[in-house]
Amino acid sequence: GHPASTIHSMVGITPHSACEGHQELPYDLLIVDEMSMVDTEIFYHLLRSVKTGCQVILCGDPDQLESVGCGAVFRDLLECGKYFTVKLWQIMRQEEESGIVENCRRIKQGRTDLVVDQTCRIYRCGTEEEAVQLLLPMYDKNTDWSKQQILSTTKTGMLGIVSLNRRFEMAEDGQECYRYRGFDYKRGDKVVFVVNNYKAGYCNGCLLYTSDAADD
Repeated sequence: GHPASTIHSMVGITPHSACEGHQELPYDLLIVDEMSMVDTEIFYHLLRSVKTGCQVILCGDPDQLESVGCGAVFRDLLECGKYFTVKLWQIMRQEEESGIVENCRRIKQGRTDLVVDQTCRIYRCGTEEEAVQLLLPMYDKNTDWSKQQILSTTKTGMLGIVSLNRRFEMAEDGQECYRYRGFDYKRGDKVVFVVNNYKAGYCNGCLLYTSDAADD
């Protein structure tokens, strides 16, 4: 029930602003999530905006995604020994005996002898077409879409998200679609913002519903 936004939106960092003249944030408590992705420059701007006496809680996983910019801020803060820290050990997303959990431990140790079971399978394909044909029968259109997802590391190519979306999200016969810029959108489709639209209020990490945005 509390407001949330990206650090960029809160502090006022935009592609067209150098974030000059920091405004003091009025909060007495500030919780920053996904701290592993925060770089030195962004953390600098955030701390300059925090008022004296505000309690700041940093949450994250130092073994997850690193920041795109310079600095390993979260890992350095954890390792310096100057701040009170709490480490959570219980994994909630998978069962403790899951192969995913064990493989995470092995990868952190630099091991390559990964476990293959019902929760984690590894396939090696010689071509991109072979990989697509392997994925096709795994994607069940009759299954709840919130329980299955295909992730790709690239946007281009046969295994990129653009090509995969067109292969896997073809409409059923008689299903109503809305075509926009070469894509068919159907009721229930997932939509991911890849470009911010501050004027309309659609931004990464902060979705604002306004009458103007609804009209557009």
